[in-house]
Amino acid sequence: MVFIQKPHVVEDIERQVALIEKNSFGTVFTCGPNKGLEANHFPFIVDRDEADPSKITLRAHFAKANKHWQDLEECDECLVVFQGLDEYVSPLWYEETMEKTKKAVPTWDYSAVHVYGKPTLIKDEDWVMQQMNDLTDKFEHLRTEKWSTDDAPEPYIKLLRKAVYGLKIEVTRTEGKWKMSQEKPPNDVRGVIKGLKELGNEPMAADVESANIHSNNL
Repeated sequence: MVFIQKPHVVEDIERQVALIEKNSFGTVFTCGPNKGLEANHFPFIVDRDEADPSKITLRAHFAKANKHWQDLEECDECLVVFQGLDEYVSPLWYEETMEKTKKAVPTWDYSAVHVYGKPTLIKDEDWVMQQMNDLTDKFEHLRTEKWSTDDAPEPYIKLLRKAVYGLKIEVTRTEGKWKMSQEKPPNDVRGVIKGLKELGNEPMAADVESANIHSNNL
């Protein structure tokens, strides 16, 4: 379980899924009987139950040469960590605190979602092919000129299908942590946003502002 102070807790599944969709390259952790503690990095697709959107399934695929499959096939639970933007925060940005008490130290602001669930190894080649197509389409649709698996030689794709396993994770629980200076006075938060913008980190500044609006701190 991740350590989360109350101001940083985000239980809203919509915000959690939005972070995963935007930062879908997750780190998968297992502690299994074959290889002990292990971590690997996979891009994921998020599926949601139409009848109950709070029910989430993660999908991925990876090379059979990656022996992580041995523990993923046998373990009862795995952890997948998805991380959003992050940035160092200088005490000098806390305008109100520095003026009044100077009781401040450097810290780091960031957002992350921890996803726990039961992994299932998929050996069906048609499932694997659909997974590869879905993942390709997810990222290629952002491009003007789009690549498709149909563009690759058919014999090559056939070999690839045989060299890959699929992974499905039925999510049992999630933890959302948005450490975005929400515990600070509003004027300190405004100073953080200003400091991030001066660094040229507009996306992180927007995330800090959004998190504090959600927590009614701005």
